[in-house]
Amino acid sequence: MRLYLLRHGIADHPGWSAPDSERPLNGEGIESLQKYGKRLTKWGVEPGLILHSPYTRAKQTALIVAQGIDAVSKLREDARIAPGFDLDLLGQIIKENAAAAELMLVGHNPDFEEVASQMIGGGRIGFPKGALCCIDVDEGSRTPSGTLKWHATKKLLAK
Repeated sequence: MRLYLLRHGIADHPGWSAPDSERPLNGEGIESLQKYGKRLTKWGVEPGLILHSPYTRAKQTALIVAQGIDAVSKLREDARIAPGFDLDLLGQIIKENAAAAELMLVGHNPDFEEVASQMIGGGRIGFPKGALCCIDVDEGSRTPSGTLKWHATKKLLAK
């Protein structure tokens, strides 16, 4: 399985006072994500399923990217990808969706940094807002592990 981990786009709102789970993308976040489709299509990114956190900014990120790669019908919310996501939860998700050749998860930091690092056996993969990494998952492994294929930030993806 090929796994894509996508951190939500920019959602900075100075003075935000509502619950953090309701914080939406800002204009810059929306604008940059709308450019991802062309790049991801060129790279051959074709997830059979896109799972996202229930947080507003992750839902919006998943929808915008799915629209850009013509995959809106493949969107699903998964509460396990909310903050607190870890390697054990990833293992459950991979097992439940083993039929998908490519799986994209849209979520949050620091969870994605930690999970990606653990999957590839150490090191640090930075996940600024809008960053995406691609990991080829080792089949049959008890704990999710894999090989980092590539990592891209918003600067490259929004070109």
